[in-house]
Amino acid sequence: SKPSILPTNKKELNVYEGVYQIHRWGSRMANNYTNEILYRYITLKGDTLFAQPDGGPKEVLLCIGKDLFVGGKSDSRYLFTRNSKGNVTSLDMYSEPLKYGPNEVELKTNLPLPKEKSSITLDIKQLEPLKGNYNLGDGNFMLVTVADNKIYIQATGDEKEEIFAENEIKFFLK
Repeated sequence: SKPSILPTNKKELNVYEGVYQIHRWGSRMANNYTNEILYRYITLKGDTLFAQPDGGPKEVLLCIGKDLFVGGKSDSRYLFTRNSKGNVTSLDMYSEPLKYGPNEVELKTNLPLPKEKSSITLDIKQLEPLKGNYNLGDGNFMLVTVADNKIYIQATGDEKEEIFAENEIKFFLK
């Protein structure tokens, strides 16, 4: 059963906003996964907090306790930790009710939040060849579909999401 959601306001939530360095991606250490440093962006829109890893979907965070949030689409817990001055310094991620391995501690950086990416419109002739079911390994697939001049991805077990073209071969989630 989902925990009770507590009311929050913009003033309380803006202390969490920032760029956190990802330590572990899924079950792998981030530095074994890629040479690039990966980040998780905690953003505030209105009075709603969101988490979004590099290249991943944005998820609403719902407050369930002091500095503790649950993902709106997952059972992930996001526990923010503070230093002795009360400033947020890291994000501790874990899953409930089953815990897989150690918690994933992500340190808050001083990096600025990235600006919203702008997308370009691609012609249907550019989108059509991208359709297909891509094998990601370990029994996971990414289905790419095209409809009404829009392109969508759907990972195994996830909902279909629209992706946006940064250029002819690079796409992103909003």
